[in-house]
Amino acid sequence: MRYKQGESRDKLSLGLLEELVAKDHYIRLLDAFIEGVVSSSESSYSQKGLSTTGQRPYGARTMLKLYLYGYLNRVTSSRRLEAEASRNIELIWLLENLQPDFKTIADYRRDNGEAIRSLLKAFNQFLVSHKYIDGKQVSVDSVRLKANTNRNAQSLKKIEGRLKHIDKQMTQYLNALNLNDEGELKLEQLCELDRTKKQAMAKIAELNKEIEDLQKKKKTLNEDTRRTRISFTDEEAVLSRSRDGVLPQYNTQMVVDDKHKLIMYSEATCDGNDRQQLKAMVEAIESEYDQRPQVARADADYFNIVDIKELEEQGTECYCNVPQNAKGAQGKDEQGLPIEFTYDEQQDEYTCSKGGRLIRKGYDPKKGGRGATLYQGVDCTKCPAKAFCTSSKKGRMLYRFDDEQWKQDYIRRMESPIGKQQSRKRRTHAEHPFGTIKMVFMDRQQLKMRGRYKVQTEICLYHFAYNFKRLQNISSFEYLKQQIRNWSLK
Repeated sequence: MRYKQGESRDKLSLGLLEELVAKDHYIRLLDAFIEGVVSSSESSYSQKGLSTTGQRPYGARTMLKLYLYGYLNRVTSSRRLEAEASRNIELIWLLENLQPDFKTIADYRRDNGEAIRSLLKAFNQFLVSHKYIDGKQVSVDSVRLKANTNRNAQSLKKIEGRLKHIDKQMTQYLNALNLNDEGELKLEQLCELDRTKKQAMAKIAELNKEIEDLQKKKKTLNEDTRRTRISFTDEEAVLSRSRDGVLPQYNTQMVVDDKHKLIMYSEATCDGNDRQQLKAMVEAIESEYDQRPQVARADADYFNIVDIKELEEQGTECYCNVPQNAKGAQGKDEQGLPIEFTYDEQQDEYTCSKGGRLIRKGYDPKKGGRGATLYQGVDCTKCPAKAFCTSSKKGRMLYRFDDEQWKQDYIRRMESPIGKQQSRKRRTHAEHPFGTIKMVFMDRQQLKMRGRYKVQTEICLYHFAYNFKRLQNISSFEYLKQQIRNWSLK
């Protein structure tokens, strides 16, 4: 028979692994980069291994290689990483046949967020120093990633109800403990599961712990007025709408560079919307890279005219889509057609398309955080469209903010050909990384970590995986190998 025959298992050894892993395999680049970064700053990564007694721990090199290989290949579970380390030839080569158990793997990701962030920062420095990222023009977008918790959440009302119920339980247990020996039977009646005083005391300790936890959640809801409910197992996850309904999620922001569509910055936030994030992301880029983007793009969710104006005054040209409700005062007539309001600067009043006048009535210096003038209809009661335009008995009212003229000029710029071109460019640049991360790297799964700080560690791993994968499509293996070999961390 002329079938292909395998090699004898007796001949296979670790020495042959070098031949089994292709010379231009990407894990060789990953290995070289991590070795170079950790070697240049050993103290930043070595949190263990200093003691001369006890079992030797796994080094940072081993754990970082394991995690980055896993996130590059959709293997993010600590138990699956443990299994791959003992059967995957590529991973056996990369780890030099070291096989950490799942708990060691899980603990490293949980306890070494700073090391993972430092590695990502070093990789970003590498990309900037070799001109893969220039940071002149960027696009900002967000995605909501499912948190590692279920849909159940507690409202302030439910928390207070539970606290009252616990208070009654505590009174019963404490009364039972005060009974003498003749009252032991009563104790059993009150505590179906707790048959002894010792068990009752353990139950009281358990209830005290629950009270402490509920008080913390209550305080969080009272301090954050934007939130109405809080998750059981991940308090920092925010309930927000998705295609699968209302879910606890993290609003993850990403800034994508124009040159090669590489991610410059990523951050997991607990905000339910993106209105405050455009300015925050531009400032984060300036802090991280010591340079301010010349152009920043975003979708309508980021529209905040105060922040946009401030960024433009500081030298960053913004192209943020304008939501329909931000384009000015609107209404509808009895036929459902839009009513337009035109401002007359000389008369300092508005005229609606139905012929009505809206005159100045007052000024609010704190309105919208920037001051606004109130205009009110002179005689809206006679207008046939009044019932469709406003429900106010005083007539239609609208505010004109102090920066209204600047806002209208900005809207016209966004509706111009260059504004539409920049909007199309944002879609092709900013939305691509999210689709790749969710479909290719996450495989539509939820996050593994809980709490914003730990979730940020996981986002950093996905950030690194996306940029590393994309870099292989931008440059050749040999060229990247030479660049990594000659590069040193500053």
